[in-house]
Amino acid sequence: MSPFNNNFENERKIVKVMIRIYCKNLQYSNKQFYDNCLKPFVYTNRTLEYCLYGENKPSCKKCSFYFYKQEMREKVRSVMQFSSPIMIYLSNYGISKFF
Repeated sequence: MSPFNNNFENERKIVKVMIRIYCKNLQYSNKQFYDNCLKPFVYTNRTLEYCLYGENKPSCKKCSFYFYKQEMREKVRSVMQFSSPIMIYLSNYGISKFF
């Protein structure tokens, strides 16, 4: 069996889509791309992989143990705030190419 359940895979896909939307809409130099796109993607995947709750993982917002560093938590929050409305808009119109 895979070490990740469907919740982990779904969260990974959602984060990947959010970061992809965020980075596609903002123009970055190579250094900025690494700091704002690649680094948060790798970091979120790694933290999901080592989550202490395993299959019983709550959403990160409801978690009692903050595994994300403050700086990265703020970065991921800004990505989510930017990407969430776009994801809702795309899903309402049946545009699923990102998903």
